[in-house]
Amino acid sequence: MTSAKLSFAALLPTAGQGIRSIPNPGANQLAVVLHVQAGAVSFLLGSDLENRGWEVLLASPVRQRPQAQVFKIAHHGSAGADHSEIWLRLLTAYPVAVLSPFSPQHLPRPEDLARIAGHSDRVYVTAPSEGSKPEKYEKVIEKKMNQIAGHRRTVASAYGQVRIRAPHGDPAALSIDTFGRAYKALCGGNGKSEMGLGGEK
Repeated sequence: MTSAKLSFAALLPTAGQGIRSIPNPGANQLAVVLHVQAGAVSFLLGSDLENRGWEVLLASPVRQRPQAQVFKIAHHGSAGADHSEIWLRLLTAYPVAVLSPFSPQHLPRPEDLARIAGHSDRVYVTAPSEGSKPEKYEKVIEKKMNQIAGHRRTVASAYGQVRIRAPHGDPAALSIDTFGRAYKALCGGNGKSEMGLGGEK
């Protein structure tokens, strides 16, 4: 925390220095990416940052951190947040990759998982991306709800969990477990993703 505060303080304008205006980016460009270190294990938590934000981060002179062995993939694995330099500069070779789905846009798509699998052989998703169908009610209730809402969708209510442990902060001893709807994505040579079994390591 102290290091982060000092790095941030170094970016503040000094007396007599002009204050630069901040553009009005989309919400995802203001997402906060965290680099967390526990012993010799580093985690890169990508939040919702998209490619323009990654470009700024990658060009920052204050970004000097160990490469991470675990990557929480940004923006549900979408192509618009998968900057190629992340894998080359911020992560070790074949890191553990974890992402969460966004069912309204069916993210991650099979091609997203296949692309990510080109960088990691351990890709985990906290729930299927297709979501679930809206619950059916009696006709009179359905009619009233349709009059009020017009269009309804069910927000995924049951996410799983991917648990990553690093005993004594040793990256060689990483253990990974899945719970609930979480699964390990298996991407074959046909580019299609398949659901692995819960509890895989």
